[in-house]
Amino acid sequence: MRMQEHLDKCKHQARLIKAKYPKQSYMQRLEIAAHEQGFRNFKLLQDLHELLGPDGIPSHVAITLAGGSSTDSPYTLMTSSVSMPWHST
Repeated sequence: MRMQEHLDKCKHQARLIKAKYPKQSYMQRLEIAAHEQGFRNFKLLQDLHELLGPDGIPSHVAITLAGGSSTDSPYTLMTSSVSMPWHST
């Protein structure tokens, strides 16, 4: 998902959850919505939007290449390893 889509979805979700969190301000609901998307907070989402641009994707690699910290990515880093036994014939 592109950064603009993350930002728009966060704002939309903050409006939708008003009934669930009636005593929370809009900014507090933005924080909740950003956290639900995997970001630490709304400020980080805004910072990544500025760093990567609206069309950027907040992958670990993209954030690192743009000069940010890869730990700020909302995505879970998946790794795999393959091992193959070697046999002499």
